[in-house]
Amino acid sequence: MNLAMQLRQRAAGGEALCGTFLNELRSPWVPVILGNAGFDYVVIDEEHGRFTVSDTANLIVGATSIGLCPLVRVPLSEPAGMSRTLDAGAQGVVIPMIRTLDDARLVVERTKYPPLGLRGLHTTSPHTSFSRLTDVKQYVQDCNDSLLTILQVETAEALAIVEDLAAVDGVDGLLLGPNDLSVALGLIGQPGHERVFEAAAVIVEACRKSGKLAAVQTGDVATARRFRELGMDLVSVGSPVGFLAKQAGVIAGGIKESV
Repeated sequence: MNLAMQLRQRAAGGEALCGTFLNELRSPWVPVILGNAGFDYVVIDEEHGRFTVSDTANLIVGATSIGLCPLVRVPLSEPAGMSRTLDAGAQGVVIPMIRTLDDARLVVERTKYPPLGLRGLHTTSPHTSFSRLTDVKQYVQDCNDSLLTILQVETAEALAIVEDLAAVDGVDGLLLGPNDLSVALGLIGQPGHERVFEAAAVIVEACRKSGKLAAVQTGDVATARRFRELGMDLVSVGSPVGFLAKQAGVIAGGIKESV
């Protein structure tokens, strides 16, 4: 059973699942460190991160080696990027800035094999571990069943149609982006505003209704816990760059204050 299917089943069992968004840091040992620390999944960020195709592939290998489910955030405007990411072994994609149902259907078209989508079939790649498939039809079905296709809800347009987005066949989850959604709601710099939590509740309800995963990206543990209490299945906190910057400041400040 692959890591995405395990993540699905653990979420269905009510387990609290924790992830983080990875940008800037390219070493494949970073996902290994995260896995050993207890994280359940990592979102390799190709929207704000500056990763090459090889960088992403190496990070996926690192994550998979430790049992950390590798997801990749890929902009909707990069269809070739989605294809390369999936062939490199990503077990799910997160697509930012969704606005319409047509956007959602296009994502499914690009990420799922027929009959759900139109993803091109190339089997001699990392996503099959370069193995010889004895039953390609079964492989395609298994891949469609397990691959996590997650849409980000971070625009006012997407928030207005969350029930319809969650109901799209081939969409596996919705991920709330509090920073951009707060901007879209006219609440710049207020990702913790009550209207954002109200939006979270709406997203959770829509996902429950359609049997999809509800996810969120947060900046701190206290906020993450509140989203978890609202029913979020996948809760991401910060980024390894942020962890490093914060802890580095604590250490340096502590030493200087002691002198």
